[in-house]
Amino acid sequence: MNPLISVITVCYNAASCIEKTILSVINQTYSNIEYIIIDGGSTDGTIDIVNKYKDRISVIVSEKDKGIYDAMNKGVTYATGKWVNFMNAGDLFADSNVLYNVFDNKKYADNVGIIYGGTIYDFGNIGEIRMLKKEDMNKNHCTYNHQSMFLLSKLCKQYPFDLKFKMAGDYYQIHTILNNGQFALYVPYFIAIYDEYGISSHKLLLLFKECHDISGRKKNVKYYVNYIKYYLKSLIPLNMYNKYKFIHLQKLENTYSTQSVK
Repeated sequence: MNPLISVITVCYNAASCIEKTILSVINQTYSNIEYIIIDGGSTDGTIDIVNKYKDRISVIVSEKDKGIYDAMNKGVTYATGKWVNFMNAGDLFADSNVLYNVFDNKKYADNVGIIYGGTIYDFGNIGEIRMLKKEDMNKNHCTYNHQSMFLLSKLCKQYPFDLKFKMAGDYYQIHTILNNGQFALYVPYFIAIYDEYGISSHKLLLLFKECHDISGRKKNVKYYVNYIKYYLKSLIPLNMYNKYKFIHLQKLENTYSTQSVK
């Protein structure tokens, strides 16, 4: 039997975008899915939209939490599937066949704790970048987008998100898993469309600092150069920053192999 996949969506006051995320999950052609939605006690009608699809959703929880990583940990406690994917509000599976392509009649080695693929970065009205980048992700190098990853459920429960991190809790979790004997396997598919437009530039400096501290690397010249770079980015208004990212990623696009999305 094909494995049960637990897809977890965490949200808070996401009435403007939650429906498209729900539809991208429940319209997957792969049938063995458990869908869990953890809402942080929204007051904008989010839960009304969620309840429209309650017959297709396995678990719905709406209550206050301690932030995104607390909500994601809560979702994991309800997960009964073999693999977990975190598809947060506003993000989407790249197409309706993602889970089918990754899991239908597929068997993965016992030491594979993470399966990951490509990400489409969505910049709202600025545009959409399509890139598929194969990373040699190991215990010394983690390039990640958790929407485009599947983690073994048992590992999510063994290594929950650490709430002391504000931005890099997922990086810490992945880093911990890979440093405890598990491997990450790349699959040649786009997995998710990631809503990059809502990420404010000032958060990137915090993300950079937290990830660097987790990796345990020394603060050398390269660190300070990158710190200055991210600090300058943090001064850029959100709309200008996203335009910068769009142009920058366009320049990189030819570096990576690409595939069309249905």
